[in-house]
Amino acid sequence: TALINWLFVKGQGGKFILRIDDTDLERSTAAYEQGIRDDLTWLGLSWDDIVWIHLL
Repeated sequence: TALINWLFVKGQGGKFILRIDDTDLERSTAAYEQGIRDDLTWLGLSWDDIVWIHLL
């Protein structure tokens, strides 16, 4: 999904914003977030901004 959105946004001259939803406070760790960022970087994707959503 990220790849398709990235391709669409970059083709339209827009911004790709990476949104991290923290919906499971008990199991979420910084390592999981870093894994997502590492995977996207490995795919050659870059983002213009990051938004964190912390749900209680």
